[in-house]
Amino acid sequence: SKGYRWVPKVISKPEKQESLKFNHKVKSGVLALVVCVLVLSVILLKKKDVETVKNVAAVKNDYLTQAKFYLSQHDLKSNRLALGLYRKILKRQPKNTEAMIGASLALSHQVTKFNQDIELLNEAKAFAKAAKTFHPEYSKSWLALGFVHDAKGEINQAISAYEKALQFNSEDYSAMSSVAYLYMQKGQLANSLKLNLEVYGKDQQRYLNLQIANSLDLLDFDLVAEHWYQRADELSPDNVFTTAQRAKYYLSNNQKEKAQSLIEEALQRGVERPELYIILGLINWIETAELKSGSDNFLKAKAINSRHFEANLWSFLSAEPNKKQRIEFEKKWFLDENAWPNIGLFKAIFYSYFDHRGKAIQSLNDSFDSGFTNYKWIKVIPSFDSIRDETGYIKVINSMRNHINQEKQKIMSSEWLPESFLDPQKYFKELF
Repeated sequence: SKGYRWVPKVISKPEKQESLKFNHKVKSGVLALVVCVLVLSVILLKKKDVETVKNVAAVKNDYLTQAKFYLSQHDLKSNRLALGLYRKILKRQPKNTEAMIGASLALSHQVTKFNQDIELLNEAKAFAKAAKTFHPEYSKSWLALGFVHDAKGEINQAISAYEKALQFNSEDYSAMSSVAYLYMQKGQLANSLKLNLEVYGKDQQRYLNLQIANSLDLLDFDLVAEHWYQRADELSPDNVFTTAQRAKYYLSNNQKEKAQSLIEEALQRGVERPELYIILGLINWIETAELKSGSDNFLKAKAINSRHFEANLWSFLSAEPNKKQRIEFEKKWFLDENAWPNIGLFKAIFYSYFDHRGKAIQSLNDSFDSGFTNYKWIKVIPSFDSIRDETGYIKVINSMRNHINQEKQKIMSSEWLPESFLDPQKYFKELF
């Protein structure tokens, strides 16, 4: 080949021993040279291969890095850009686990935060399950799967998946924050607060301040909760959930003017969530003693998300339905099994509004058994006025209060509660 030549055959002659020795030396030298060149070539080729791999990885990382950046922006346009990048990566590298996880999370976010088609969760689940198949011990695969279950309202499956993620990585703060939220929904208020505080200061989870505020609110630490709600709202004025939770807190504590003002400011900023209009509709009802007065706001809530359970419930009730329509609504919305604790609350609202007292109280008990403990919000809703003197109603409200007191005792006697945490004047001295 190029750069080499064949050495002709050496003929042995007895009288020229020195020449023979010399030729042997030449052969050995040439052979050694060939070996060295071959080895050097292999080394250079390997080095080139390594550099090529590095370059490919760099390109791959650029796509992943940019996709993660867009996903972190938390708006629909950026989310779709992220999903597009993840799809491009998977088209070239079908087994790229990071891209599968990113695509799954992006799709789940579209449904939960931006009111997109719920059918997107089927693809999100497929991506998450594929990632779990390729890397069953990777925490992010389980995180993505947990989020899909979460978005579907399958709370128990979601908790199991998040706990599995923490089993493989005890410092997966996204999984920790997510399962803390679901613990809160299930009434495990002390565990929820503990996990949230473990994450706090170690990782910038977008909803962490809100979750801490919500936990404190449910635990009846009202003054401290208000400070955390304020902090959450000020740090994330574009957060689609914070304003609704903070307004709900104010309405639960008989401050409807603050709640209304807060929502109107958020709507002017362009925050669009069904919960905002639902709260406005309830305020209309409380002020006029007529549910129909909130009809326009309930319809606006439904227009934002036609699948939103509570938006459908309130818009339906405010339309003064006949008996046939009531039966159809009940079949459509109440027959599916759903482990989310507030489903029992929605059923109780429905039944109490139509004066089915026994069913209403049973539904409240079912909701409490599933983990719902927000008795202050129950007291806000006018449809329960007809059963507030009922023994069953009083009993379930007291059960919720007793449970909360037990959770508070766990917290007060714990070693993990930060010093001065329940004294906002001290704890927030450097924060506000």
